[in-house]
Amino acid sequence: MVLENLNNDIQEVEDDSTEAQKVINKHANFLITNVKLQESVEEYITNVMIIDKVLRTLTPIFNHIVVSIEE
Repeated sequence: MVLENLNNDIQEVEDDSTEAQKVINKHANFLITNVKLQESVEEYITNVMIIDKVLRTLTPIFNHIVVSIEE
């Protein structure tokens, strides 16, 4: 699943900024929880919807990354 892969990738990231790491982990855990909840009530959700949500929920400190991904 995309979210599990995302969570694994995030855990492997070695970043100089522990604050950035905390923000990423917080968002990943939030998304994983919500997607599993939606799937438990058989709501249809695609990988594109998940990625879109990830990009929309990142804080402004990640704007340069979001722009790169969208291009």
